[in-house]
Amino acid sequence: MDEEASVVFYDRANNRLRLVLPGGEELQLRGLAPDLEFRAVEVGGPPRQPLWLSHEQAGILSKTIHHVLEHVRISSRAREVLAELAPQVDELRDVLEALESDDPRREDR
Repeated sequence: MDEEASVVFYDRANNRLRLVLPGGEELQLRGLAPDLEFRAVEVGGPPRQPLWLSHEQAGILSKTIHHVLEHVRISSRAREVLAELAPQVDELRDVLEALESDDPRREDR
């Protein structure tokens, strides 16, 4: 985890949200509704919502995007959007892989 980044953990099973700040301080919210929605908003931009993926799902999506970009005839706008999305999905895949390999709950550890 990046020491300079704030990180949000959402425990859906216990309806709890935990925010870890760069200095290590934590804020916790309990008793949230089970269908908590997350949205990112920027002034002048459309709202965005996260897509929760596992490491395996991100890996398959990454391969699919790269396959389409390399081998499938698509519109120029679709190509632009996928080319913009590809590095984001690749980074997500890599982060999830690192988190998964560091997870102490893994059975093979």
